[in-house]
Amino acid sequence: MGKLREPLSEVANCGLPAALEAIGERWSFMILRAAFNGVRHFEEFLTEIGIARNILANRLTRLTEAGILHRSPCPDDRRRVEYRLTAKGLDFLTTMIALRQWG
Repeated sequence: MGKLREPLSEVANCGLPAALEAIGERWSFMILRAAFNGVRHFEEFLTEIGIARNILANRLTRLTEAGILHRSPCPDDRRRVEYRLTAKGLDFLTTMIALRQWG
C-alpha cells in the first residue's frame, strides 16, 4: 500500500480531528453500535451496554450536538425521549463495520 500523500501541516482542512472529537472514544462507539441495532431509549442504552448514567447522558448530548443522533419525544409517550440516528449518523455505518473488521 502506498503512502498517504497530503500536507500534514494543514490540519484545518482535515476532517479527522473533528470526527475524532465527535466520536473518538469507546462509549460513543458502543452507543452508536446499540443505535444501529435498534436501541432508542436512555434506559435501553443503560441495560444493553452497561454504561453509567452520567457518562451515557454526556455522550448522548455530545452525539446529538454533533448531529449524529436526533433526540425527540416518543410518539407513543411524550414524557419519554428517543434517540435516532440522523443521516450523518447512518453514514457512519460503513466506518463502524470497517473498524470492527480491522479490530
